[in-house]
Amino acid sequence: MMDLSPLTTTNIITLLQILVVSLGFIFSWRALKATYEGIRTANDSLAIAAANAGTAMTNLGVAAQSLALGTSNAQAQLYNQMVIQGRDLQFKFAELFHGGEDSEKIKVRQDQFVGTLIGYYSSCFELKKVLTLPENVQKLLDSDLEELMRQRQVRGKWDDIKHLHSKEFVTHVDGLRGVK
Repeated sequence: MMDLSPLTTTNIITLLQILVVSLGFIFSWRALKATYEGIRTANDSLAIAAANAGTAMTNLGVAAQSLALGTSNAQAQLYNQMVIQGRDLQFKFAELFHGGEDSEKIKVRQDQFVGTLIGYYSSCFELKKVLTLPENVQKLLDSDLEELMRQRQVRGKWDDIKHLHSKEFVTHVDGLRGVK
């Protein structure tokens, strides 16, 4: 067998210290390995996130373009409705005011129609808050409204109902050349 006589307390302590240092080294090595795996996993996660962020940015860009297109389409539809309604009102205006009849029923209908016309121009004015109109369209609307307000019957109706409209619209109409 083995002769254990040279083993002294100092030698045993030294061996235990070597064993403890070796176990500490093994523990440190495993901890470093676990840290390395954690860093590698985090790096892989960042790579995936970066790839998804690129896709997400692309998706956000497409969504923004779709929203802008939808908004432009809605604005075009609103503008088209304004044009159609204005045209229909002009035909009705010609029919009611230039028909030659002078009965009380026609005068009542004309008064109601004038209120509708003023309401139309008020709606167009208020719509500018959400719809950007071309400058020439705005000038055309203002010119039409200005001409309309020069008619005695329209001006009288305006004086009767202007308190029903926004302060901004009243100021706008009163500020048109020749309206006051």
